[in-house]
Amino acid sequence: MWLWILKKAFVFLLSAIALILMAFFLLGEAPEENDLQAALTGKSIPSNPQARRTIVRQWRQIHGFEKPVFIFSLKPACVLPAFDSIPIYSERQAVTSWARKTGGGKEALSFYQKLVELENLLHNEFNKKDTISLELKNLTAKILSTSDFELLKVEMNSLKRNCALDTQLNASKCKDSLLIAWYNLINNHFPFRNLIPVLRWHPDCRFLQWFWGSCDSPGLLRGNLGISLKDNRKVNVILFPRFRLTLLLSVLAIVIIFLTGYPAGLLILSAPLFWKKIITTIIYFFYSIPTFWMASLLLILLGGGGLLDIFPSFGMGENQNNLHFWEIIITKIHHLTLPLFCFSYGGFCFMATLTRELAESEYQNFWILAVRAKGISHLRLMLKHVSPVILLSIITTLGQIFPTLMAGAVLIETIFSLPGLGELTFQSVLSGNYPVLMGILLLSIAVTFISFLISDVLCSIISPNFREDLIFYTRL
Repeated sequence: MWLWILKKAFVFLLSAIALILMAFFLLGEAPEENDLQAALTGKSIPSNPQARRTIVRQWRQIHGFEKPVFIFSLKPACVLPAFDSIPIYSERQAVTSWARKTGGGKEALSFYQKLVELENLLHNEFNKKDTISLELKNLTAKILSTSDFELLKVEMNSLKRNCALDTQLNASKCKDSLLIAWYNLINNHFPFRNLIPVLRWHPDCRFLQWFWGSCDSPGLLRGNLGISLKDNRKVNVILFPRFRLTLLLSVLAIVIIFLTGYPAGLLILSAPLFWKKIITTIIYFFYSIPTFWMASLLLILLGGGGLLDIFPSFGMGENQNNLHFWEIIITKIHHLTLPLFCFSYGGFCFMATLTRELAESEYQNFWILAVRAKGISHLRLMLKHVSPVILLSIITTLGQIFPTLMAGAVLIETIFSLPGLGELTFQSVLSGNYPVLMGILLLSIAVTFISFLISDVLCSIISPNFREDLIFYTRL
């Protein structure tokens, strides 16, 4: 038995590693359009572009965004690793587009650096309020984010004309070095570099830092899931309080589904044909209702949305300092009634239908007909002979439903404003909080493994035949 558990854990570990690698790669390559907004959270936005870049660069260094994503990268020869050090996302995309268009990675990076020098010069030394200076500032900022190369040529022509009108800037060396970098970019074409893939190795990458850690901060193997991009708190501190609520809702929902759906399926089988058709139609009707529509309907009908105000529509009743223990329990139940119904009504319909179909198929077996021929009562036949056989399939299905309930918490907790893992997932996706999303993925993998393992162990306890199958599987 223990050897089988170790084998199953090993298979899940391999699957978890594959999922982690794929998710980390996809999340790491996702656009960081919110890097400026996230870096300036809680701060006033400085007018000086150099100060903005410094703040974003420090924020990216703290979270490791200046390092490559993975151990190796396969990119065109013109896309240099130095592009990752450009702090602003739109400017990184623009420089990458220039390099791909011309094939000159070094020339594109040099042109970008000269543009940054010009922008800093316009805001520091030549900080004038005349029309030409303001137009130069706006035009320089626009060029830095322009990915379309044809539009870039038009804007550079405008920039050269405006520089010629500004006598002080026209005499500076910054303008000359910018024009030299521009001519090098447009005249030295190496289009073949965009077609040649280059394999580069990065031993100091973000994945190894997140997985193994460094001297300053431990990694995943030492129990650290990273730092949130939103508020710089540890992901462990953010996840586990919310995970407890989502786990509680999922466990309660799976208990409700089993205690109501399993007997309901057996009762439907025992009902007359007319009532069986009516009840089955009602179950199919409720099963086809989307969860978000059911949650919205319950809020309107019972949550004070226009008809009755019986149950709270959001939260868990946070102000409970002066309440006794049982009053707190009653308040929690009152707040969680509608979310629990949304969690479990679909599972109840599925479980009742599955139980009825499994019991009907067992009723067609010859040994059931032989037992019925002995005159045994229907209730005893159902409880003693049919239920133990179909219970294995029911428990296996419950183990598969449990991770689905955890995933469905995203929608339900967001609608009812519950501070659980689902609401955190929704917020993290919107804000691009990738360390939190990786932590949620790890928790989901662990919950899936544990739920499957528990269902298999329960089946081995109930059925000796299932236990013999496990022993046979272990010997393979």
